This record gives sequence, C-alpha cells and structure tokens, in this order.
Amino acid sequence: KYKDKEDQSAVIQLITWYEKLCDDYSTILALGYGVGSKTIFFDFHSDYLLTLLERTVAWAQAEKYSPIEEKALIAVSALQKALQAIAK
Repeated sequence: KYKDKEDQSAVIQLITWYEKLCDDYSTILALGYGVGSKTIFFDFHSDYLLTLLERTVAWAQAEKYSPIEEKALIAVSALQKALQAIAK
C-alpha cells in the first residue's frame, strides 16, 4: 500500500507514539485525578501530545487525508497557544 519509505515512516512513527501512550497511561491517568505535578502535566502536553498531533499531520499528509490533516493542524495550533498561556 505504501509507495515509498517516507509514507511508511509516517505511519510507523504515529503507531509507535500511540504505543507510548499505552505505556505511560497510568501516569497520564493520574493527571486527571490531580495527582501529577504541574511539570508532568506540562511535559505531557508539550512533549507527548504535541508530538502525537504533529505525527498525525505527517501521516494524514502521506495518506492524503486532508480533513484529518486540517483538524490536526488546528489542534496543533490551539495546543501551542494554550501552552504559551500556561505559566511553567
């Protein structure tokens, strides 16, 4: 199905980053209960979630899924603005 290695790379990167979510789920779940620190909250959103959204954009571009790409780009922009508004 994939025409070249760049297309394949985008899907592999997206899948492996999603697998990281499964590995880190207990830490992320703790954030919802107010157990995690502000640093963990910020790190999750700025490091993990932002990367996940950027990889979603790359995958959607490779697959030519423009509706998903557009929504992911909007989410990236909104998250970046929100992160800038949050004091570290």
